Amino acid sequence: MVTIASVNFSYAPSGNNVTTGVWVQLQPVDGAGVSLSGASPAYSMPAECVALDAFDSSGATMELGIGTVSGSVKHIAFLPPGGFSDQMKIGISKGMCMWIRSTDITATGGSFVANLYHGRK
Repeated sequence: MVTIASVNFSYAPSGNNVTTGVWVQLQPVDGAGVSLSGASPAYSMPAECVALDAFDSSGATMELGIGTVSGSVKHIAFLPPGGFSDQMKIGISKGMCMWIRSTDITATGGSFVANLYHGRK
């Protein structure tokens, strides 16, 4: 499989906290997270994403979602504290956005790191 994007989102700056309420958009390494109500430019998948591996050090259980830049987000998976031990098959169409929110506590420290893949496993 080919890596199409890598995400490294830090929860530490106060503007990057992830709560149980608002979805936050995940972007590639050099981008910043964008809240659903935020005005920053959005990032969308350059190709279909078929798998991901993810690590989260916030201590929170995260919910991953996919959706459009303008709003509608659909739940696709839960990410336990620490992340996945293997690649997870996933289906994110080209042009869609990837979002995250907490299911239990506000993430104020640590980070979310993921690699997104295109191709066959």
